[in-house]
Amino acid sequence: IEGLRDSSSKAFFIARLYQATSKPLTIITAGQDEAEGLLSDINIFLNLNSELQTPNSKLYYFPPWETLPYEPISPHKDISGERLKVLSSVIESDGKFILLTPVESIIQRIIPKDVLIDAILKFSVGDSLERDIISEYLITGGYKNSDIVEDKGEFSIRGGILDVYPPDSDNPFRIEFMGDEIESIREFDSATQRSIKDVKEIKIVPARELIITEDRIQKAEDRNIKIITDRIKAGLSIPGIERLAPYFYEMDALFDYVPSDAIVILDEPSYVHKKIEDFWQLIEKEYEQSIQRKESSPLPAKLYIPEDELKARLEAGITIQLATLSLSEETIPPLPPLLKGGMGEFDIKPVEQFKGNFDLFLEGINKWLGDGFRIIIITHTDGQAER
Repeated sequence: IEGLRDSSSKAFFIARLYQATSKPLTIITAGQDEAEGLLSDINIFLNLNSELQTPNSKLYYFPPWETLPYEPISPHKDISGERLKVLSSVIESDGKFILLTPVESIIQRIIPKDVLIDAILKFSVGDSLERDIISEYLITGGYKNSDIVEDKGEFSIRGGILDVYPPDSDNPFRIEFMGDEIESIREFDSATQRSIKDVKEIKIVPARELIITEDRIQKAEDRNIKIITDRIKAGLSIPGIERLAPYFYEMDALFDYVPSDAIVILDEPSYVHKKIEDFWQLIEKEYEQSIQRKESSPLPAKLYIPEDELKARLEAGITIQLATLSLSEETIPPLPPLLKGGMGEFDIKPVEQFKGNFDLFLEGINKWLGDGFRIIIITHTDGQAER
């Protein structure tokens, strides 16, 4: 589909497509800025129209790690928390959602779906649980046992009280037990330790995108990384340990979380494919450097989806390509032959710039109303709207 000349027109098309289909939409952009811009615009159109915004409307953004391939640095806790929150939400969805992701995120292999499902903790007031089992689950999921919970990824058990700070939450939670039964769950302020509000149930995602069990450590030992597994057993921190995940289990792709009937939308496909090529060059370069540093580094294909495999994934279902310029323009790179369907075109024109001239603005509005258009005016603040 060509002729959608800016983020807002693409977002309006996607919002309308979301309304018209029962299938989930996966939108792939070349970079983070494009994905975040579309995310904001799509959210506006879903909220403007009551027909589009329904209780089941789900709009997710799956961010990249924002680290170099093979860099011995773990992703920020907020990023991992958001990624795990999105993955768990997609797992629990009713099959209809919009998922935006840049190329870096779609290429990177991720925690297996079944492993994540097993690692998520859910409980409600009135449930009976053994605190020792909860502690074991949290440590396996990368949480750190602390005296006082102040930072994401920490937990503390003091008598009949369990404090835990999930990485996808703005605040930690305090769970009080009477024996093995949960008596209350409260959200609290990590700085003042004062309660904010009571909650009836809680979902706790892992603190990192690597779940390590004793069985998986043994498997990793069989793969010649004994020194690393000894450090893991000793509870020592290993920066960038997430990149070692292929030593512990076979990785999934984001496609494995999304229903097979999902519609894939490529935003500016020429640039998406150019980004894929460029990112793979970076992956291979960083892999070679990690080998030179004598680091334990899984093969690139274990951590990232090769170009031919990614192409096959994109061709497996319905794919829509959104291009600002004509797909036949010689000014943009040639497109891979992904689509065997037809071509659609929109004649989108930019809105006239009024440059603060309110009379000219009113004249334009009256003309559009006379032509039968519906007009929606978006302002930054309520005050601007009232003026």
